[in-house]
Amino acid sequence: MKTTSKMIDSAARVVDQGHARDHSSHGYHHDHDDHDQDDHDHGTGTGEYLRLGLLGIIVVASLTGWWRPFMDRDWLAFAGTVIGGFPIYKEAWENLLRRRMTMELSMTIALLSALAIGQFFTAIVIAFFVLFAELLEGYTVGGGRRAIE
Repeated sequence: MKTTSKMIDSAARVVDQGHARDHSSHGYHHDHDDHDQDDHDHGTGTGEYLRLGLLGIIVVASLTGWWRPFMDRDWLAFAGTVIGGFPIYKEAWENLLRRRMTMELSMTIALLSALAIGQFFTAIVIAFFVLFAELLEGYTVGGGRRAIE
């Protein structure tokens, strides 16, 4: 059992040293104790599941078109994109302030562009898949961390 623990500690040190070497090549330094705060959050709490489920329901509602007798446009998809995509917008804004180009910034540009030209269904589908990918990424990162520990 001690051998496994030593191997895990050794692997973690190697990863940290390699990570530090990657940053030293371009002059970026940060404290590895708070490394999780530098990257985006891969939270998988109840709110994330509810948000993703609600966006999924809106995607299905938009596909079926049951809203057409009540609205001339798919305002449900518009509202779902604006409200459900908040984590994407928030992270994009934070990274923009740090002058970092990230996937969230690209997706925010795509979402706002789709909304601006009236492609509300396209926007809600993009938001759904981005949030779904974030959830899967969180599982992958969490599984990798558990495997190293």
